[in-house]
Amino acid sequence: RPTRSLPRLSTVRLLDAMRDAMGHPEECPLECESLPSRLRTAHIDSYHRKRPKKNRRYPRKNQQKKCGSPKFRQPLREEITKLKLNKVALLGTRFTMEKDFFKDILKKEYQIEVLVPDQEDREMIHQVIYEELVLGSIQDQSREKYLSVIDKLISDGAQGVILGCTEIPLLISQADVEIPLFNTTQIHADRAVEIALK
Repeated sequence: RPTRSLPRLSTVRLLDAMRDAMGHPEECPLECESLPSRLRTAHIDSYHRKRPKKNRRYPRKNQQKKCGSPKFRQPLREEITKLKLNKVALLGTRFTMEKDFFKDILKKEYQIEVLVPDQEDREMIHQVIYEELVLGSIQDQSREKYLSVIDKLISDGAQGVILGCTEIPLLISQADVEIPLFNTTQIHADRAVEIALK
């Protein structure tokens, strides 16, 4: 049977599509944790060539507004509301869990409450990401710690868990937990491919 061949997507074209899917996060590349690492690197390099050093780490308020636009949150929101959930937990880097570009937008724009772990657990989650996962080290004991945090969040009413960092799906998967997991890397990559193939 003849098969339909899909067009090959260059990294640049896929990056552009990812930007479209996420609401042009070139305004705040370091904070968009759900970008795959190779695309995020190109993203950051492009950002650094165009902007002075003093603006590289934290976006200005108008830039935060662009990064937290409804367009950026829409693919994730669609997946959450598809299951009729209104309270979800968020795991990610310390920045992702503590800053408001995830929590406030989902709450204000979509009435989805976002729970985060306590400070001690946030530190542990952040440490595992940067000292283990980004180095390719997958530890069973770290998986158990993550699952323990998720159990606490479920006790607090979480109906699902947002995996807001590229590396976390390397450690835990849907098979590990009973409630839905929302892998933002996969969600945004799927949307990016849809856009690129249009």
